[in-house]
Amino acid sequence: MIINNQLENRIYSMSFIGLSRLAVLGLFALLSAELSPAWPTLEPLAFDGLLLSVMATVAFAVAYFGCWCILRFDGLHQHLTHDHDVDGIQKIHSQSVPRVGGLAIFLGLLVSLSVLAIVAPWPHLGFFNLSLLLLAALPIFLTGLIEDISKRVSIRQRLLSAFISAELAALLLHAIVPGLGVLGLEHTLGWGTAMLLLTIVGIGGVTHSFNLIDGLNGLAAGFAMLMLGALLAVAYALGDGMLVLLTVVIMMATLGFLLWNWSRGLLFLGDGGAYLLGFLSVTLSILLV
Repeated sequence: MIINNQLENRIYSMSFIGLSRLAVLGLFALLSAELSPAWPTLEPLAFDGLLLSVMATVAFAVAYFGCWCILRFDGLHQHLTHDHDVDGIQKIHSQSVPRVGGLAIFLGLLVSLSVLAIVAPWPHLGFFNLSLLLLAALPIFLTGLIEDISKRVSIRQRLLSAFISAELAALLLHAIVPGLGVLGLEHTLGWGTAMLLLTIVGIGGVTHSFNLIDGLNGLAAGFAMLMLGALLAVAYALGDGMLVLLTVVIMMATLGFLLWNWSRGLLFLGDGGAYLLGFLSVTLSILLV
């Protein structure tokens, strides 16, 4: 037993070192790139109501059915997926419940992405951008999911994973805050350095903030729906079909989970799901700027 504990501690220590190195390497790679104030954004996409309806329906159905499967076969995985700590200050449930609802949301997004690849004319710009968005979210989602199952991932490791996801979003989607409007600050630190560091810290902070409100029925997912709904309204008013597509699909996958989370609290997002929604919401907010 002692050997196993020592081995586990060694593995988690090595994983922390590996995440630290990845975060530093990603930061150096971004800083060494040619940065300029004119960061490109997602290319505009024409509205396709039928395609959007199909993807939204698939995302909702898969997420909803995925949550049903988690609850239906709860006895097979409850020793791994249940949250047995019911004494947290942000928790109101009195018995252990599954905390892997984020897995159903992620599956809903993946399946809707597959449907887009099948039914849309190839190559479809929405497929590539949704793929890159999910790829950037993968480090923090997987780290959170591992924490949901193992209960052994430290806060530092999760924060580093959030920074890595933020760096991937900057690299793959050019999701970087374009400016602060604070006289002298951007010139003092250097435009690229200041905005890049602000973006990484901001995405990491907002991503983790979602995890703090996951203990109350419907709070985290409901807040994500409100935030995404506001982004959807602005994107639609601006005629940004790409962001409309991404936002609607994420909202519908979240709704599929929310119907199980509120109001009875049968299932919670967990760290993986909370980090996923937090990362997607803040990244889309930056892309909208």
